[in-house]
Parts: sequence; structure tokens; C-alpha cells
Amino acid sequence: MNETMTPEQAWEDAKKHAADDRENTVQDGTYTATTNRAEVGESKNSKRPMLTIEFKITGPSAQGRLVWLRHLLDRMDGWPFLARDLAKFDIDLDGVPSLGTLQMVLGRMLDQDFRITVKTSGEYTNIRILERLDGGSVADREGLPF
Repeated sequence: MNETMTPEQAWEDAKKHAADDRENTVQDGTYTATTNRAEVGESKNSKRPMLTIEFKITGPSAQGRLVWLRHLLDRMDGWPFLARDLAKFDIDLDGVPSLGTLQMVLGRMLDQDFRITVKTSGEYTNIRILERLDGGSVADREGLPF
């Protein structure tokens, strides 16, 4: 609490920030979005290698909001999902022999339009790429779980 605030002012300030946080949350649903950024880095806590794809929502609501799809790259049971998502960018996982090679193709992932779903489960938000909207490859349809 700020020393110059009364308890009532601090309460009102906290309520305002909570309302702002709720307002900035993307609700569960289906959206159109453009890839805004893609990078290979490390997860914050475990420092494990991770691919992060940032989407900027273009509609039908929440325009301009950002959501992130993350893949841990050292988690073998997640590779079918990684392969599915990379295929939607016309990147064949079998043709990417190293993290360095993956980093070299990240630029190809930018400024592409997709239909995505956002689904929250507890404190986690899951993003799923449903289809590419610009006429490119759509490699899903295998019925993999969300």
C-alpha cells in the first residue's frame, strides 16, 4: 500500500487494478490472429528451451490483445503438437535438425493469419492453432486433444 493512501483509497485502487486485469484478459473462444513474434528462449522458472509464438488478436473481439503459444522443446511427448503447429507455418519438424536451424526459420512464421482458440484451465491459458487463413498449409485434422 502506498504510504500516502488511506485504507479506503488503497482498496479502491486494488479494485481498479483487478478490474483492469480482468478487462485485459482474453476470454475463452475462437479468434482470428496474426503472428506477431516467434522466438526460441528459455522458460522463466526452469530455464528449459522453449519456442514462444506471440499472436495479436484481430477479431472478432479482443482486437489488439496478445496471447502466447509455448512449446517446451525438451519435452518429447509434446513433439506431436509442436510438429502439428510448425506444419501450419509450412515448417517440417523433421527438416529442422537443431535449435539453431529452428531460429533461422522463425522469420517465416511472422505476419501470418490464423484462426485460433483460447481456453483457460485454472491459471493456465492454452492456445491452439485451428487453421491458417491466408491459403497456406493446414496440417491438423488428426484429432489431437486440445
